[in-house]
Amino acid sequence: GAIGSFIAVANLRSNVDAGISERVTITAGGGVGVAAVTTERTTGMAFAGAIGGLSLTGQFLVLHSTATQNAHIDDTAVIPYAGGVVAADATADRRIEGLGVGVGVGGVAVGAAVVDIVANGDTTGRIGRVVIGGTAASGGLRVTASSTIDVPVQVYAVNAGLGIGVTAAGGVAPITGRTSATFDGTAYLTGGATIAATGRHTASVFMLSVATGVY
Repeated sequence: GAIGSFIAVANLRSNVDAGISERVTITAGGGVGVAAVTTERTTGMAFAGAIGGLSLTGQFLVLHSTATQNAHIDDTAVIPYAGGVVAADATADRRIEGLGVGVGVGGVAVGAAVVDIVANGDTTGRIGRVVIGGTAASGGLRVTASSTIDVPVQVYAVNAGLGIGVTAAGGVAPITGRTSATFDGTAYLTGGATIAATGRHTASVFMLSVATGVY
C-alpha cells in the first residue's frame, strides 16, 4: 500500500497605520494628508500523491491572511489652516490564491483534497473631532477607504482504483472585514469635501473531484 499526505498551515498578519495624534497642531501652505496602503499577493499550494495496491491520499491547505489599514487624524488635533486638501486615505489591494491537488492510484484508491482560505481585516479612514480651517478657510477635505480583495481557490482530487475509487474535494474562501470612512469634526473650506468608502470583494471556488473503479 501507499500513503501520501500533505498538510500546510499559514497565518499572515499585517497592520499598516498612519496618523496624526491627539493635541497636535499643524498649519500648512499646502495639503495635510495621512495614507495607509497595503498591497498583498499571496499564493498557497499543496500537492499529495500515492501509488500502491492500497492508495490513501490526503491534502490539506489552510491559509489565513489578516491585513488592517488605518489612516486617521485623531480627536483634538487642530489644523488652523491648510492651503490644500486635508486627507486621510486607507487602501487595500489584496489577492490571496489557493491551489490544492491530490492524486491516488491503486487497487483501492481513497483520497481527499481540502483548501481553506480566509481573508479578513478592516480598512478605515477617519478624521475625528478635529477643527480644520479655524483661522482661515482651508482648501478641501477628503476621507476615503478603498478595499479590493480577490480570493480564487482551485481544488483537484483524482483517485483511480482498479477495484474501488473514492474521492472528495472541498474548498472555502470567506472574506470578512469592515471598510469605512468617517469625519466627526468641523471644517471651514474654500473647496469641496469627499467622504467615501468602497469595497470590491470577490471569492471564487472551483472544485474537480474524479473517482474511477470497477465497483
